[in-house]
Amino acid sequence: MDLLRTLRLNGTTLRIWDTFNRDSFGKSILRYEFKVGRNVLFTGSDFHCAPSVSIDSLECAYSLLSFITLRPGDTDKEYFEEYTEEQLEWANSSKCEYLSFLVHEWEERNGIR
Repeated sequence: MDLLRTLRLNGTTLRIWDTFNRDSFGKSILRYEFKVGRNVLFTGSDFHCAPSVSIDSLECAYSLLSFITLRPGDTDKEYFEEYTEEQLEWANSSKCEYLSFLVHEWEERNGIR
């Protein structure tokens, strides 16, 4: 796997790798690791980047962060059913809320949405 991007924001680190796989819609499937400080909070190989977005771009990274910063009330409660206690604490934290704000601010500045 090739490391595509590392993004550090507000004490968090997001790393994204290319899996060299695509889904049935042609979207690249990416692997990611999200850390708060030194603590790995989320990992997966299940992020499907929109085909119109470069997989090594800031737009791709911010798109992934928009999912990582979802909070209860932002989407269906079923979204959080498989979250660990630590992930739920993150989702309910002010740090998550602030990072979500930074993501939305970046998207607005860059005409995303």
